[in-house]
Amino acid sequence: MKGVHPSVFLQDIKIIYDPSGRLSKLKEQSMQLTYKPCMEELEAWGSKFLAYIHEAYRSLMRGEYYSALHYVEGLRHSVAMGWYMAAGYQPNAMGDWSKVEGNRSKLTDSQKFLLGQWNATAVPDEIISVIKLLTSEFRAIHQSLCDQLAIERETERIEKILGMVL
Repeated sequence: MKGVHPSVFLQDIKIIYDPSGRLSKLKEQSMQLTYKPCMEELEAWGSKFLAYIHEAYRSLMRGEYYSALHYVEGLRHSVAMGWYMAAGYQPNAMGDWSKVEGNRSKLTDSQKFLLGQWNATAVPDEIISVIKLLTSEFRAIHQSLCDQLAIERETERIEKILGMVL
C-alpha cells in the first residue's frame, strides 16, 4: 500500500477485508495520532468566519436576505468546525457537514442543540440575532484555541472587524 500513511482520518475506518493485515496495522498506527490545530489552521478558520460575517452583513444591507442566510449557514459551520478543533478533532473541509450531526458526530449534545437553535428566516432582525449568537460563540472558541496554542488573541483586530458589522 504505497502512499498510504497513518492519519487521524483513518482512525474510524471500517475494515471489511484485510487478509495481509496491512490495513489493521495502518488503523492501529493511526489510532496513536492526535490532532492539534496549528497557527495556520486557526488563522484560516478565523479569517473564514470574519469573511462570512462580512458577506452576511453586505447581503443584509442590499436586501438580499437569502444570500445573507447562505452566509449564516457558513457561520454555523465555522462554529461547528471550531468546536471540533477545540476538542482535538480534525475538522471537515469548509461546507462539509458530514459527521457533524447524528451518531457519528463528535459534538456534544448541547453543541448539537445550539446548532439547531441558530436558525433564521429571511427576516433581517432574525438574521442579525443569529449572527450575534454565532459571534459570541466564535469569540469563546477563538479564545480557547488561542489558549491551546499559547498565543495571544488579536482582540483589537477581531473586535474592530466585528464592530463594523454588529
